[in-house]
Amino acid sequence: IKFKKTKFSKSKKIKSASKKDIQSMVNLCIKNLEDRSFFKPAEKKAIMLENLRSIFYKMDLSKKETRILSSVFANLAKKKVD
Repeated sequence: IKFKKTKFSKSKKIKSASKKDIQSMVNLCIKNLEDRSFFKPAEKKAIMLENLRSIFYKMDLSKKETRILSSVFANLAKKKVD
């Protein structure tokens, strides 16, 4: 499979997410992961958190993208109802 290297430029109307926006999204993600006992073994939790934060802060997310991801994380945290 070959992937084209396409660069997408942001529209001037799109506002970049602030650090506060990203921090809120990351905190929601982390809380949901903690609720599911994701961070095992406990000794690796600190580095796992650092890596997770690093991934999100490296992205050039827009405010809309952070809202979308926050919604995804919140919905994943809900109990499955059939």
